[in-house]
Amino acid sequence: MNGRKRTVQIKFRVTEAERDLILEKMKLVP
Repeated sequence: MNGRKRTVQIKFRVTEAERDLILEKMKLVP
């Protein structure tokens, strides 16, 4: 269970950090 929670937290952090990059890419691509 702890292992799973850790993976989820890591994925969540990556998603938050990549969210800005994704938004910028979407802006460039109409």
